[in-house]
Amino acid sequence: MFTSEHAKKVVAYIAKMRENERLDAVMRSIEDRGDVILIGGAVRDIALKNKQPRDFDMIVCCKGADLQECMKGSSATKNRFGGYKMRIDDRIFDIWSIEDHWPVKKGIINEEKEQIADGAFYNIDAICINLSDNSFVCEGFNDAMRTMQLDIPLKGGSLADQPHVLNIVRAYRIKKQWNLLFSDKVKRYIGEWIAREPHAMRILNDEALRHFGDTSFLPRE
Repeated sequence: MFTSEHAKKVVAYIAKMRENERLDAVMRSIEDRGDVILIGGAVRDIALKNKQPRDFDMIVCCKGADLQECMKGSSATKNRFGGYKMRIDDRIFDIWSIEDHWPVKKGIINEEKEQIADGAFYNIDAICINLSDNSFVCEGFNDAMRTMQLDIPLKGGSLADQPHVLNIVRAYRIKKQWNLLFSDKVKRYIGEWIAREPHAMRILNDEALRHFGDTSFLPRE
């Protein structure tokens, strides 16, 4: 379970990272635009796995145009999901304005920072820390730990509208990493996509290799 002590651990980790002058300059710049929320896997890895995350996903509570202005002249490039990707030493940062955050654009949540965790696709991703005031939300993640199930808590809309292959690859990877079971909703989500896609396993293997450099967590054909 994620607790206030875990939140303090994450905050201290980020503070230590900011001893890197380049990273601190980036953080100061985006903090000038609005609250900065660290979401998902980085929070879990730092707090509960005691390891450096492979990447850091951050939401800045500002308009897209404000973040774009902030990123001008930096090494950041637009990523395929509408945010900005930046590499600082061996760390990768994906940064979105809340306006361009996927669940906001889809109308699943509004632009209130308190709702960011509610936009997570999987319950285990429903964890975030506001690095501007150190507040945190973790109910979705703790629900996954209590039930030992990976679930899709999103309400409204058809899951068929959101079948990004990476979501399915991540489901198998998370299942193995955290020793979880799939909920009925996750089984249906994956099963319906596989039924529609004649080359499903090849596509999943290619995506796993491209994104994680590993396919060992995927089921065999």
